Amino acid sequence: MKLQSAMEYLMTYGWAILVIALVLGVLYALGVFNPSALAHTECIFPAGFSCLSSTLHQNGNFTFNFEQVSSSPIKVTAVGCDSVVSTSNLKSANVIIGIGDNYTFRTNSSFPLKCYDNGSIFSRPIGTIFSGYVIVNYTNLQTGYPGITTATLVQKVS
Repeated sequence: MKLQSAMEYLMTYGWAILVIALVLGVLYALGVFNPSALAHTECIFPAGFSCLSSTLHQNGNFTFNFEQVSSSPIKVTAVGCDSVVSTSNLKSANVIIGIGDNYTFRTNSSFPLKCYDNGSIFSRPIGTIFSGYVIVNYTNLQTGYPGITTATLVQKVS
């Protein structure tokens, strides 16, 4: 009688452990335990500016759509992407953006916009997470005063 009770105990818990292992295997296959699968793109500027979209490629090429809704038109004079807030890797630009307008900055032969990590071009495989900043240097066209705005960027390489 004691042997039968022991076998029932082992069988009941054995099935429960098997079901738990199966559920954990399915969750692992779906990527639930992979932090980069859960990460989402985040590009947050302070009030008056916004990042409508952004893309980072594995060779470091960076594209983002910048919108400004401040009280006057601006002239963007330089933009950059870096893992630290730094103006050393800014690329010169000459773009006028009106109130409520937006402009897409993208890498091309005359405008090599890239993201930098510790002084070198960010180059990682697809799915890697880049955490850094987007820096925009501009001039207020009404006042003539220069300004700089910085966005926090969390971007998955695509």
